[in-house]
Amino acid sequence: MYKQISICILVLLIGPWSFSQVSVKDFGAVGDGKTDDTRAFEQAMRKAAGEGKYVQVPKGTYLLSRWSISSDVKGSPGSILKKKHNNKLEYYDFCKVEKQTDISIDGITFDGNVLLKSNSVIPSAGSIPLYILNSRNITIKNCKFMNSPMAGLRVENSNTVQVADCAAAFTRGNYGDGYYFANTTNGKVENCKASDFTRIGFVTENRSRDFVFSGCVAENGHSSSKSRGGIEYNGGFWYENSGNISTVNCTASNIKDRGFVAATGSKLFNILPKNIASFSFQNCTSNNIPQGFQVSSNANVSVSALLNNCIANGAVKGFICTPNHRSDRIKYESCTAVLNDLARQPLNSIGFMWGNKLKNAGALPVIEYNNCTVRYPSATDYNVLLNKNSNSGDISTYEGGAVTIKVNNLKNSFNKEAVIKSRKGTPKYQIENTHPHKTFFKGDQ
Repeated sequence: MYKQISICILVLLIGPWSFSQVSVKDFGAVGDGKTDDTRAFEQAMRKAAGEGKYVQVPKGTYLLSRWSISSDVKGSPGSILKKKHNNKLEYYDFCKVEKQTDISIDGITFDGNVLLKSNSVIPSAGSIPLYILNSRNITIKNCKFMNSPMAGLRVENSNTVQVADCAAAFTRGNYGDGYYFANTTNGKVENCKASDFTRIGFVTENRSRDFVFSGCVAENGHSSSKSRGGIEYNGGFWYENSGNISTVNCTASNIKDRGFVAATGSKLFNILPKNIASFSFQNCTSNNIPQGFQVSSNANVSVSALLNNCIANGAVKGFICTPNHRSDRIKYESCTAVLNDLARQPLNSIGFMWGNKLKNAGALPVIEYNNCTVRYPSATDYNVLLNKNSNSGDISTYEGGAVTIKVNNLKNSFNKEAVIKSRKGTPKYQIENTHPHKTFFKGDQ
């Protein structure tokens, strides 16, 4: 009787979860940031995976050469896994989840221990902090990904991946992304942050689809390869060769090139139903970024996009669309472009910009602007917008093309006639509850 009571008290004190865990400390892990703990972690993982338990990582800095994750992992505040390297790049050879199902990782800081070439953002050593490959039903929460020569978290060829309450920082190189997803489906990314990156905060590409990004923040994107003669831009959220993605309550701030980009791409051909890629942006904000929001398609895969209650604040070009497919439908609802001082860049300031290379024959892509607003600095002279030799305006185009443009209740901060320009191209307009300036617009076309 007393023995049974003692056992019950012991279970209550230490918790039933203690019997389902395997601690790396039990296999000799030190966690002092100097000792190589690779062997202890490998042994702990083998035991946990073999017995259906999870690996417990107590507080400490654990130096690892590599670690294959095949069972759940739980950390504590201050649990850091740091790459041990031999002064060389080993992009994919650190912490890896490969060909696994139903894995959860919680409360770990993954440190890729990147080294940089002198006075450069180009890496000379280090690894991707966490790499997910060919896996399914993966959950990652309360983790940090830092000091990477590429992405902080990289996910490829996987299905049903959830990432929540995580942070990625100090990712370097030409592909220094916060979070990168390639050929991955059914993704959910919530309340995550990417900062101090040299390419993009959040990326989907290469046939990725069916994603939701909610409450995420991308900030301080800089030093893109484009600025060094390469081809990669800085961006906050960038979806390319991707489709069926919702972005809700997300923010991109202080990034060199672009805030939010959604593009279909030829790799999606015959992947999506009817070859239509959908995107939605709800309550999203771009702060202090030259190009706020951009949506585009190609000749093979059309786009259906809705931007609702979004703000491009401190932009040169607030909202851009490039509808290259005749079935494209792009709708802006209650969106606001807040532009920089026009006096500095009189040829480059457009609230809502469009353009394509289509000819005005047959069906045309449709762009709708409903209850949208363009705001200018208080010192801006309205007459600057009326310059016939510039493309600046509330709605305008650089390259022209052919589209149907529907405008309903467009306003600007001058409380004057809307400046709707098309110095090039042959757009067809349908205007309601809006008074366009007669210099550029002489009625419905």
